[in-house]
Amino acid sequence: ALPIWVDFRKLVRDLAARLSTRIELRQIGARDAAARVGGLGSCGRELCCSTWLQEFKPVSTTAAKSQSLPLNLTRLSGQCGRLKCCLNYELEQYIEALNEYPDIGIAFNSPNGRAYITKLDIFKQLVWYELQDGSFDTLPLVEIRKILRMDTPEGRARAKRRVFGPGGQEEEELRRLED
Repeated sequence: ALPIWVDFRKLVRDLAARLSTRIELRQIGARDAAARVGGLGSCGRELCCSTWLQEFKPVSTTAAKSQSLPLNLTRLSGQCGRLKCCLNYELEQYIEALNEYPDIGIAFNSPNGRAYITKLDIFKQLVWYELQDGSFDTLPLVEIRKILRMDTPEGRARAKRRVFGPGGQEEEELRRLED
């Protein structure tokens, strides 16, 4: 699949005249080409696009960020050279789960002193934080919600100031793979 569209009209006219038949050429996108060729994904299963996926929805780097995936070009791009379609599959569930968590970068008073939230683990329901001395610790989600008073509208508003990490070159490269 080509990243640009090529004008085949002259070629088609010449071929049709020489062969005295109707010639039709179609250009297809990168995802369509991968679907036609098929293969195995990094998960070890047949490519979704060549088996069951009916329509290609746009995939953005926000999907990877929301799932706390490292912005690694080789791991996030599929065989078509675009961001993997599967990044969208669980996105709604991740976003729904993250709504229960405070945002990364929020400052709070932990049992061990002033701290900043650095990482969220939705599977273990843990919140990682960094203390001012540079050490790290965790608290269960239930405890951090109590500390931040996330059961009140003011507490929820204070805890919901989403801050993603720095962009950098990797993020720029990934943005080029977006649909």
